[in-house]
Amino acid sequence: MKKLLIILFCLGTFQVYAQNSKITTGVLAEQQNNFGDAIAKLNEAFANKDLITKPQLLPKGYYALYKSYFRVAVDTTLKDLRTQYPNASYLAYEAFENAMATDVKEAYHKQAILDGAEANIWAVLYNEGVAFFNGNQDDKAVQYFEAADKISPGDFYTARMLGSVKLVKADTAAAVKSLENSAELFKTKFFNRDTEGFKETPEYTQAAGQASYVYQQLAVVYQAQGNVRKALDLLTAGSEMLPKDESIKRLELAIYQQHPELFAEAEKKFQEAIAKTPDDLDMKVAYAGLLERADRLPEALKIYQEVYDKDPNNLSANYGLGASYVNTAAEISQRKMKMTRDADIDAADAEIVELLKKAYPYMLWLHNAQPKEVEWLRQLVTIAPFIGKEDEMVKFSTELRALSN
Repeated sequence: MKKLLIILFCLGTFQVYAQNSKITTGVLAEQQNNFGDAIAKLNEAFANKDLITKPQLLPKGYYALYKSYFRVAVDTTLKDLRTQYPNASYLAYEAFENAMATDVKEAYHKQAILDGAEANIWAVLYNEGVAFFNGNQDDKAVQYFEAADKISPGDFYTARMLGSVKLVKADTAAAVKSLENSAELFKTKFFNRDTEGFKETPEYTQAAGQASYVYQQLAVVYQAQGNVRKALDLLTAGSEMLPKDESIKRLELAIYQQHPELFAEAEKKFQEAIAKTPDDLDMKVAYAGLLERADRLPEALKIYQEVYDKDPNNLSANYGLGASYVNTAAEISQRKMKMTRDADIDAADAEIVELLKKAYPYMLWLHNAQPKEVEWLRQLVTIAPFIGKEDEMVKFSTELRALSN
């Protein structure tokens, strides 16, 4: 019985020695650039971690495992190993986290700083997260972006991408949280309170486009949630931080357009924007549309005409002029139904005809510009007989039937 105990004791001692030895040989393999052997040996050792008797071997082994996986992730010559370990970058991240967690003497914390390990791991995780996102592998993208955020907390780009992928996954609350965090990180990084502005640097310029997306996407979400004021305030703040970004200003004005209850505020914003960019015809027609919805038709027509005179091929100006004449004719037609005197009815008919004559060339231009747009044909079919163009009405009716089939 005693002999058996001695044999078992010796066997246990051998197993402990073997686990310790696997870490040593795995570390040596990594140092000799034999990354496949290093990964195999180190994973074998950590499979029975309880048998490792030297605590100092844990961070040493994990750090070598991190370096091996990282090389597989970034070295394009290691194709076979990359095929074997397609998630090498994430495995590198996990090994690094284990190394830091077991590094009680912080020797490898210091080594990681010298190696730039956290920045390197963040970069590969972030880039692969973007690739997964672009490839519609949203669960993988979240996994990698969350790992990138953990390895390098407080990064503007990571928070932006986390917000984007969570929006795609319809996790709106989490998306908003990440995007709000991203906006705050952008402001903290680039806003200089001493100069009360943003210094034009290559880093700022690169980040500005991403920040623009963050502000606009948050505004769209806030508006969809019914919080229009929060959306507009955010876009105002975004314009202050990105003064050269026209897309933020346009979204702000577009939201104002959709909310006539904010007309006075919207009008001021439009007037300020037009004063800064007087040659922006699209902004002018947008302002004309706002005025039209506020029943200030003469002012709207004046702007539509001004834009049309500068650019007769401006679709919005053609539509604005044509539609305003058609709508005015329709209003007169409604009023005519309540008239009883022949003279009043005849006068209304004459006014309707004149308005439709004015509308016709604009609607015809719209049809020629967009021949498959049903709405323009419907308008032309309605207008043509009123102004004595019966032959054109037949032609337009035939085209409309063909599009409807």
